[in-house]
Amino acid sequence: MARPSAAHGTVLRRGLPQGFLLEKNAKGRQPLVCPFGEGSVQRSFLTNLTTTNFAGLLSQHHEYKTLGTGKEMIANMKKDLAKLREWIA
Repeated sequence: MARPSAAHGTVLRRGLPQGFLLEKNAKGRQPLVCPFGEGSVQRSFLTNLTTTNFAGLLSQHHEYKTLGTGKEMIANMKKDLAKLREWIA
């Protein structure tokens, strides 16, 4: 989580990379969780993060409807993790 610091501005302690899209519906635009790398989160965010002194944790979340179950779910989680590793390499 980001916490304010008087000496250095905002300090990022943990990153939560998760894919999402803004879906338009009757309520306006609502976030829709999707596979990592297929949504609005851009690679440049993680590229920029690697140029900082960030030494915190990255905790990837898998909450989208098409995640599946059993072996399919594990395969989708591994795919998301591979994309995250690619983006931070």
